[in-house]
Amino acid sequence: RSRLSNESKILVDDTLVSWKYITENKGETIDIVCDNSGFEVFCDILLAFFLVDFKIVKKVVLHLKDLPYMVSDVMKKDVYNLLDILNKWGKDNKDVLAIANKLKNFLDSGKLELNDNEFWTYYHDYWHLSHVDKHADKSTFKTLKDVLKSFEKTKMVIFKGDLNYRKLCGDRWWPKTTKWDVAIAIYELQKFPMLSLRTCKADVMVGLKSDEVDKQLTEEYKNMKKDKDLKDEWWNSSGKWAVVCFNKN
Repeated sequence: RSRLSNESKILVDDTLVSWKYITENKGETIDIVCDNSGFEVFCDILLAFFLVDFKIVKKVVLHLKDLPYMVSDVMKKDVYNLLDILNKWGKDNKDVLAIANKLKNFLDSGKLELNDNEFWTYYHDYWHLSHVDKHADKSTFKTLKDVLKSFEKTKMVIFKGDLNYRKLCGDRWWPKTTKWDVAIAIYELQKFPMLSLRTCKADVMVGLKSDEVDKQLTEEYKNMKKDKDLKDEWWNSSGKWAVVCFNKN
């Protein structure tokens, strides 16, 4: 019952169509543009185990931050710290030790790759994957091209978190009924299949079926919020709803 209740909070749900695409199409890798460290990246790693063990892809690439960013975003060191923790806890639990050994094997063999390209901490939104603005230097241009090159063999790029969603949409104030493929309609973003997993925590919101849905959610938030100083129309930045948005290319 709790799961069904949570599913009702997913306003756009492309879970099944994206899974169908992953299982039916070619590609050597799945790339995950990660969000948080801790339990979240642990789950990302478990997903990587599943995708490789069941031969859906040959490897998974985790794209991480190269410096501390947005409080809890994951860096390379956090993955290795997690490995140390699993090894420590594994002394008293063989199942935890098995996960630690598997993680080390995946890292050593290249089945799990960690990429911390500096682009992920740039001020640019992801529309800049298509061009470099007049203020950007040659090194920035090369960085952008390196990101695109890293996606050449991907089966899908999974972008996680609210900020990645905003950057995919150019962080523009779109009408909420704008179609997802319109909001990301930048040529370079259309070159690879991608999935965005997002808890709604900011003004940017697209993909609603109608303006009536927006009105219904505004009313629902009005009745549930505890802080009456919050505006009713701020439902889309409350963290109470989520989206799973897929674009084939």
